[in-house]
Amino acid sequence: MTDLDGRLRELYAKQQPAAEFSETLLAVSDVVASEPPAPMVEKVFAHWRRSALIKFASAGVALVAVMLLSVGLHERGSLVERNKRVVQEIAMTHTTRLELEYHENDLDVLNEQMAQLSFPLSVPAGIEQNHVLVGSRYCTLAGHLAAQLKFKDVESGEFVSVFVTQADEDLESMSGKSSSVAGLDVAFWEENGLFFAKAQR
Repeated sequence: MTDLDGRLRELYAKQQPAAEFSETLLAVSDVVASEPPAPMVEKVFAHWRRSALIKFASAGVALVAVMLLSVGLHERGSLVERNKRVVQEIAMTHTTRLELEYHENDLDVLNEQMAQLSFPLSVPAGIEQNHVLVGSRYCTLAGHLAAQLKFKDVESGEFVSVFVTQADEDLESMSGKSSSVAGLDVAFWEENGLFFAKAQR
């Protein structure tokens, strides 16, 4: 340090700030204390709030997705089980060869006799070829009141059961499907506002 530096230090150390300058510093200090956070701090807090909201929203969306997936799998499992039970019901009804209630080969007569049905009986396309109507009886199909029409294949002598009921929304999942159980072929379809199931070997 030079002699000049030393003398300058001693000079400024002895100086007292003017009263006007001190008041100015205090005023500036009060203004700074009353001002809102600096823009950078505001940006940090805003980013943190957005990140927290995004994380919360993402967690909510994920939770809803998991719940919907769980419900969908449960409903799909329920439909599969229901369809399986219906196939077994049809196979049992066909193979046990329960006594027919109406022995008639005229569909118009059967429609008059089976007055409990809320729909007209109809023979689906393709069934009448090489098949003779033997008779019918009341039954159920997936919980719906239905009719079992029994046909005989004139060539093979085998019996074919056609189950018919009114088409309904809860039967749509089975329409167009087919299955096999105990050597029996079961098929489902809709035609002219009616829902059909056919069972044959």
